[in-house]
Amino acid sequence: MKIALIYDYLSEVGGVERVMGTHANWLTRAGHDVTLLFNYVNQKTAEYAFLKGLKIEQTCKFKSGGEPFQVFSGLIGFNDLEKRKNQYDLVIAYSFPSIFTSRKIKCKKAFYYLPMEFIYFPLKKRWEWANDGKRKATFFFSLFLAPILRMLDKKWIKNKLVIANSDFTRKEIRERYNVDSIISYPPLNSVFKPAKSPEKTLKKYNVNKKFILTAGRIVPDKKQDWLVEVFAKLNNKDLDFVIAGQIEEKYKQKLLDTAEKFKVKDKLKLIGLVTQVELVDLYSKSEAFLFASQEEAFGLVPIEAMACGTPVVAWNDDAGPNEYVIDKVNGYLAKPYNLDDFTEKVKKILDEGFKKKNKKRIIESVKKFTEDEQYKSFINKTDEYTKK
Repeated sequence: MKIALIYDYLSEVGGVERVMGTHANWLTRAGHDVTLLFNYVNQKTAEYAFLKGLKIEQTCKFKSGGEPFQVFSGLIGFNDLEKRKNQYDLVIAYSFPSIFTSRKIKCKKAFYYLPMEFIYFPLKKRWEWANDGKRKATFFFSLFLAPILRMLDKKWIKNKLVIANSDFTRKEIRERYNVDSIISYPPLNSVFKPAKSPEKTLKKYNVNKKFILTAGRIVPDKKQDWLVEVFAKLNNKDLDFVIAGQIEEKYKQKLLDTAEKFKVKDKLKLIGLVTQVELVDLYSKSEAFLFASQEEAFGLVPIEAMACGTPVVAWNDDAGPNEYVIDKVNGYLAKPYNLDDFTEKVKKILDEGFKKKNKKRIIESVKKFTEDEQYKSFINKTDEYTKK
């Protein structure tokens, strides 16, 4: 089959981009002809490990004007999807706007569900979600059109194969839309396993002490500033805190200011975006991986850390991490949004030598999320849907 995977933009290395890259590779492996379509494409991002070698095309008709302009122009119709309307047998959309733009393509549609936070969250949380220029524009746009968008959202999700990334998300879909869905977990790439020689990476980023780690998209709604405060509460002179991932200057400054306020600035290492190999090295050597995102739909980076033998601390808020963090087996779940309890859980890991004692069990605990297991499930379900 000829299959298009559609999303609004390709400009950062986040969860959606990882999932799209994985799905594209899976479908290609199964013998299909796959193209990834975006209103805007950042060529540097397109060369990242899990996207390299894939067929990636920009659909906005304007090739200049900057990312926000190209994304918005593509969404309101200045795209080349009309000429592609008979090219594909299946389209998988990865956002509400991409469902809208893909309406021009005449074929079966699937929707990898991502909730539209900007129309369903309370106003304060929506503003927190708006952590870059694109999202801020979306936030202001939604102030006027949220009621209409909610109506269209519930209409357009009908009569499609809806794919949820966790049981938490599946429940949300059922409650919000009265629609059933299938679960396809974001898969654990086979590269994530204990590193044999991480010393080169540690030297490159000047990580000389024991350290705890967080990684992924470093943005306000992921609450890494809370983790800086947790690190300060640990009051451990022999420990550093490493934060790895793409970060905008404004939030970087907030993290530095928070570290300075709690007198741990010299122990905080903001190392920016790292390669996949370097990330494996960091996961493998860290004493614990901290994950403070609230009501996270799934969260792949904690699973990657556990695959490398590192325990995780996250919130016990009945969200994605509840499906894989098992108390006393591969980490701990803290009382929702209680930084003191989160700190105590991290201390338990450090004081008990948790990682050394439980490394094998930690790795075994995430086997169900391996790529081979999830590949079979995803391909079988999409093939079954297209044959109906």
